[in-house]
Amino acid sequence: MKQAEKTLQTRRVLAASLKRHMKKKPLSKITVSEIISDCDVNRKTFYYHF
Repeated sequence: MKQAEKTLQTRRVLAASLKRHMKKKPLSKITVSEIISDCDVNRKTFYYHF
C-alpha cells in the first residue's frame, strides 16, 4: 500500500470515529483521547492528519 493510500485510510478511520462519537454526544464534549483510543492510533498521528 502506498503512503498516500495509508494516509487517506487513516483519515477515513479518524473521521468515522468522530462521526460515531457525534451520534452519542456534542462535538464540544468529544476528546482527542476518545478518538485515538477508538482508532488505535497515537496522538502524534491524530495531530499529523488534523
